[in-house]
Amino acid sequence: MKLTSEQKKKNLVLSVPEAIQEAATNPFAKAYFICLNQEIIGYTAVVFDETIPEPDKRNWLW
Repeated sequence: MKLTSEQKKKNLVLSVPEAIQEAATNPFAKAYFICLNQEIIGYTAVVFDETIPEPDKRNWLW
């Protein structure tokens, strides 16, 4: 996966290994990796955390 220099400077995007680790350590996250021709070109995670008291803040997309 390739990041723009702006993304790298702002530290907004995890590297693929960091994303795998983060998703593996978060019991509420379900990670998805986007591949093209056997290469990871992106990733996301769907999160549902029912321990958060406010129902409208329990779901988010990484």
